[in-house]
Amino acid sequence: MNGREWHYLVDGSRVGPISEEELVQKLRSNEIPTDAYVWGVGYEDWVPACEVPALVAQIPALAQSLPILVLRGSKLATSELNPNRILIFHDRIEEHDRGFLKSSMQALRYSQVAQVSIRSGVMYSELRIESTGGKEIIVSGLKNAQAVEARRIIEQKIDELQSSPKSMNQSPPIVSPKEDFAEQIRKLASLRDEGLLSNDEFAEKKKEILSRM
Repeated sequence: MNGREWHYLVDGSRVGPISEEELVQKLRSNEIPTDAYVWGVGYEDWVPACEVPALVAQIPALAQSLPILVLRGSKLATSELNPNRILIFHDRIEEHDRGFLKSSMQALRYSQVAQVSIRSGVMYSELRIESTGGKEIIVSGLKNAQAVEARRIIEQKIDELQSSPKSMNQSPPIVSPKEDFAEQIRKLASLRDEGLLSNDEFAEKKKEILSRM
């Protein structure tokens, strides 16, 4: 094990330096959450522990919980010192917003996703993920290709959820109201993207659907 020393953040407070061995032990015992921000010599910025290959390689359980895709908005495009990040996991989507004084996180399960849309610019895009409950995850300053890839993975995970053996083996099939509303909103979004609905018509019909929840 190398001799690198690490620092980590707890409730916005910096702790360290500690040895890599000690940091790994704390991560294994869940004394430090796997998404806690850490910093070691050679790293330009603070990064979540689960994104550091040197740490992940020593914690098999951590490797299994790694996100499929991690994206961060561009500082140049957003004019923000710490743009928020989106982490796409096998079972959920997380948005991490590291503010000046405190950090926040919100998560959505794929069954909660109503629609995924992209607002594209010349170089950068805004990715917007809306839930059936009205919550939104918005990440600005993503490269266009990154936003498209994120939407592809999310829509693939939604399709996998809807066609999973568990749901197919139900007799008779049961669809929860939220899942039904999500499907209705996704269909409306498709009609809007195809130019068959205006943005105002889409917003009005979506509001009507959400009011019935």
